[in-house]
Amino acid sequence: MRFHSIDLNTEDPIFEKVYGDPVEFDEKMRNGLWSKIVKCLQEKKPNSQIYSQINNLLSEFSQDSRFPFVSLKTHHIITQILRDLIETLNVKSKDELRIKKLYLLKIRFPESEFHRLKELREFINTRNSVVTTLHNLLNSKYPRIGDELLALFLTDEQIEEALTKLYELGAPCILEIFECKVEKRDYLGRLIYLVRDSNYIVRSINCSEDLGFKERVSTWAKMLEEREEVAWLCISLQKPIHECVKEFLEIVFEELKDKGKELEEWKEIPEEISPDLLIAFAEGYSEFLGDVKEHLGKFFHINLDEFTAVKSIDYFLVVLPVQDREKSLEAYCSILELKKKLRFKSLTVSMVIADRKYPFWRIREAFKNTFSWIVGESMYSLSDEDVEYLRRISGSMKEASKSQLHNIISKCGMIGKELKFFLESRAKQESCPLESQEI
Repeated sequence: MRFHSIDLNTEDPIFEKVYGDPVEFDEKMRNGLWSKIVKCLQEKKPNSQIYSQINNLLSEFSQDSRFPFVSLKTHHIITQILRDLIETLNVKSKDELRIKKLYLLKIRFPESEFHRLKELREFINTRNSVVTTLHNLLNSKYPRIGDELLALFLTDEQIEEALTKLYELGAPCILEIFECKVEKRDYLGRLIYLVRDSNYIVRSINCSEDLGFKERVSTWAKMLEEREEVAWLCISLQKPIHECVKEFLEIVFEELKDKGKELEEWKEIPEEISPDLLIAFAEGYSEFLGDVKEHLGKFFHINLDEFTAVKSIDYFLVVLPVQDREKSLEAYCSILELKKKLRFKSLTVSMVIADRKYPFWRIREAFKNTFSWIVGESMYSLSDEDVEYLRRISGSMKEASKSQLHNIISKCGMIGKELKFFLESRAKQESCPLESQEI
């Protein structure tokens, strides 16, 4: 998958982001970027820390104008890992090197383990310990995104050795293996590796075994004991990561076509997704999760790391102290606004408010891309459309009586059009503030 080369004399290089608008580097931006790189090199003697700073500066500059999805930062990280792997193959020269496969191993701590544990801090400590151990066991240079590791291998022997280490360790984890068959092809006068076939495999290690934690009251964390209610926020991919990458490519391809950009080799989305794209997608998506953490920290005035149960690419789970439900709804709305900046669709955002002792396995069942709260055995849910209506009239609703609000809330399980009709009718009857007719 390659694009027409961009002539830097007439066109500016573009980086297509997973989260946020494309970044187009005009001459002023390129000169500014180069000045920052030179400054880093002049301030101190080059070392690994300086090179890391420079890499971060290149996180939004594409590795190749014909392939504007992978940044130079990601390209450099992958290149260094592959060089280290090649050194273990004992080839005497580049001409002897024959790469036929490329493996990407995605490792994450299973969120299913969480409902087995009763105390949030203990779970977080265990999760961090497991992920750090796995990272050191394989290679500390491998990208770590949240609680997930992304490991690369070039041969069957290399990945089998890694899998053997993981099984011997016995720590609970979910393994997603992307096996890519590659071949060298001539492309515009140079030989490059292209993915011609791939295989996707999922394995798990000890995900159903008891981790040895004692049963106790579900207070989740000492910090939450002052609150009667907690809010669970869950953000999850609805498809495997490689299918989300295809969604992202489809959106970008359409945008490029609208701008008159011609695709050189591909007239449609390729069936096979390369490992560098998977890693680039994961890094881009992690920017979204970083903004989510920042927004929640500001809304709830907390260090979110202490309240984050699972922080993987596939599944992000946070438990928050509820001061009032309106504040929680505002936080949920802010996350929905961030979600709009993502350039793929298969993602759900759910928030459930419940008593802090409410069983987590039942909370998990309520994660259905809605804002919900549980009172007793009853659950009330708002779709994103419902939430938008309430957000627009929330200021007016503050003037309504408690009985009016209770009646409105009890109707919020309806679909958006019915909710809108109900609120408009109540406004016309002057049984709730007239300003709500704005909807």
